[in-house]
Amino acid sequence: MNNKNFVARNWFKDSRPTHDILTSAGGQSAVEKELAPFIADQQATGNSGLKSFFVPGWKGESLISKDVKKFVDTLSKFHLDAKNYFHRKEELSRRIKISIYNEFLSFAELKAINCTDLDHYTVFWSEISNNKSKYKAELKQFVEIMSFRIAVIYLLKVRFILNIQEKSDLEFDIKSIYYPNAYLTKIFKTASSTELRTKVFDQNVFSWYRPSETLKNDLLKFKDVCPTLQITDIIKTISVKSDQILQESPEFSHTLSHKRFGLFLNNLLINFPVWLKSVGPKAHQFKDQKLEILSTKFAGDYMESMALSHWLAQASNQYIKWDKILCPDFKKLGFDAGLYLKSIHELQFLSFLAEIAEEQDQAPISFVSHVINSHLYNRKKSNELQRNLLVSEEG
Repeated sequence: MNNKNFVARNWFKDSRPTHDILTSAGGQSAVEKELAPFIADQQATGNSGLKSFFVPGWKGESLISKDVKKFVDTLSKFHLDAKNYFHRKEELSRRIKISIYNEFLSFAELKAINCTDLDHYTVFWSEISNNKSKYKAELKQFVEIMSFRIAVIYLLKVRFILNIQEKSDLEFDIKSIYYPNAYLTKIFKTASSTELRTKVFDQNVFSWYRPSETLKNDLLKFKDVCPTLQITDIIKTISVKSDQILQESPEFSHTLSHKRFGLFLNNLLINFPVWLKSVGPKAHQFKDQKLEILSTKFAGDYMESMALSHWLAQASNQYIKWDKILCPDFKKLGFDAGLYLKSIHELQFLSFLAEIAEEQDQAPISFVSHVINSHLYNRKKSNELQRNLLVSEEG
């Protein structure tokens, strides 16, 4: 070991003599140059200290892997393809047009847009194609974010199918990921013991999209990078892009989106109800001899950060045999979250279940359907009686 005293200021690069650094800013230690790889604000005052060297939120500038770069490029192509559908409205059914119009009303509420003239879905769709519309900027932004979300949900469905095929030794067919909903009804057959009862595969505002034939090769490239994609890469990629399109300040906490915080929170979610089992109404939990299904709802601010910490914690324990499994339900009202947020994390949960099935000595298809359907049973029986873990419900 080197006995020489460690001095934190040695990290800082500065062309001035050490004496000048120590005596600048009225005798205080004022670092105004560089802490690799960040460069501090050149206007920082002596009182700002080390705070000028830290970035408060992740903004996507970090270097990314080749596979993440391929994911970003693929997502961009599908985003553009989905956006083109909005200018080919004759290909969309009346029901889909109304659903998208209802999403626009939520978007208008979020952005405080006065759109009283767009009082019917037919007017809305005619204005999308009107280059002289007084709502041109607002409609363009809505189409950007809506088509981006459609592309995200589609690729996450593809990711789940690829996971279930790999873990179940099912033969790959390009049609299985080109038509994800149709394929899933074949392996999770309706009215069978493996029927998958989840809203993410119901007909909704995201489910109608079918990519253009020209994107089939891009789907195959996405298939190749899927095994290496981590949930951190996915969430941060789509989060940054969403904030850019919506022109919103990022709502992401690095303190919350941490594996250790997720492990702490998951530990509470599993054990805290045991301590309180004699208090209040009895919980309705689905049980079998092998696995207890614990359903829990996440709601409030910083949902993306909370979700990421949960998935990081789950992944860190995925190679052990479980006797309890947490089934998360992420909920937040409004256009900035809503069905989109719920769908993202339902698809992540489905992919996660497919990945851990082997460690639980279960066949992936039956394991996924059993856990998801049991989770649905719990939610139907809960009667909104879940206790708030972090906030007092009194008064």
